[in-house]
Amino acid sequence: MVCFIGEPSYCKGIDALIDAIEILKKNQKINAKTVFFIPKIRLLRDREKLKEIYEQKLIKLIKQGLVLLYQSVKPEYMPIFYRAADIVVLPSRLLANILVAIDHLMSF
Repeated sequence: MVCFIGEPSYCKGIDALIDAIEILKKNQKINAKTVFFIPKIRLLRDREKLKEIYEQKLIKLIKQGLVLLYQSVKPEYMPIFYRAADIVVLPSRLLANILVAIDHLMSF
C-alpha cells in the first residue's frame, strides 16, 4: 500500500503523484495489489485550471482499482496509516512542510 498524506493540492504535489501512478502503470511497474490511498478532500482547490484534468485522471485510476480515497483522518490516527503503508508519500513543493515527515518517523 502506498499512502499519500496531506491535502490533495498542487503545493502537496498531488498532480505529480497522479502522473507518477500513470507512468508506473504504463510501464507495468505496479499491479493490482498496489493501492494508492489519497485523502477524499476537494482536489486541487489551489489550482482550479488543473483541477478538471486531474479529477478525470483520478477517476480513471479509481475505476482501475489503483486508487482508494479515504475520509479525513484525525491526527492521532495517522500513525495507523503510517505503519500500515509500505510507502508513505510526503510530497511538498514547500520546504516548510517537514513536520509531516517528522510525524511519520516518530510513529514507529
